[in-house]
Amino acid sequence: MDNNGVYQGCLFVSIERVDEVSDWLLAVGALSVVTELGLDVVADSRDWFDTVPGFGEVRHIGDSEWKHVGHQGREVVTLTDDVVVVANESFISQTSAPIVIVIDPRDAFGDGAHPTTQLCAEALTRWIRDHPDAASCVDLGCGTGVLSILAGKLGVTDCVAVDIDPVAVAMTQANAARNEVRVDTRCGDITRRCIDRQFDIVVANLLTGTLERAMDRWVEWVNPGGVCIMSGVSAQWAGDMRRCLATRFISVDETSRDGWHAFVATSAVASGVFGRA
Repeated sequence: MDNNGVYQGCLFVSIERVDEVSDWLLAVGALSVVTELGLDVVADSRDWFDTVPGFGEVRHIGDSEWKHVGHQGREVVTLTDDVVVVANESFISQTSAPIVIVIDPRDAFGDGAHPTTQLCAEALTRWIRDHPDAASCVDLGCGTGVLSILAGKLGVTDCVAVDIDPVAVAMTQANAARNEVRVDTRCGDITRRCIDRQFDIVVANLLTGTLERAMDRWVEWVNPGGVCIMSGVSAQWAGDMRRCLATRFISVDETSRDGWHAFVATSAVASGVFGRA
């Protein structure tokens, strides 16, 4: 068999080690890691899997097929009690949900099925409905753009989405257009100064390591009285994240589902220190 091409394998780890192992796999060369029943891992060499113990069957997949890993068979996904995500417009008739988002997730993460996406969406929905004057939102590590599109559907008029992957940025643009929501998309490293303004809402669904590395930067991007909503934190690291947020925000609320945690951190209101964007 030709060793070159794109290959997929599945690695089973305890939920406490999902963040640690996912970060390591990406650091040593995996093209993508999707958390499902196990870690669905894609690499550009069959030999690469021989360097990592624990993989069972490894199969060769097409260059386009690997972008679908983790998204098969989910045409209608319940994101929150009031919001569903459908794979294309033909499935809209299958739901009576008040808000329907059309997302083609083929090339980026975020079809709404993962608990971290749902936790972020629930927190985002609650906060916007409790703060109807919220005017701006930035989605850091946007993937398919599902969270920034949801913010737009809920009435936020100034939505920005940022991702280091140009494919994700293009997908967010396309998905926003399909949903008739205006989202300003940018390609950039969210752990660096890729934004020069503040927002009422900062939302990030990422792995713990990225959240912690970027924390001080993101505090600068939240308007006084605004909120930072984040998930992607497994139970093992929830305590560390809680303590990290408590030193930077005036209040921190926490929710969890299936071993994953989300945090809603409110910024202090400091009149005269920062202005609205």
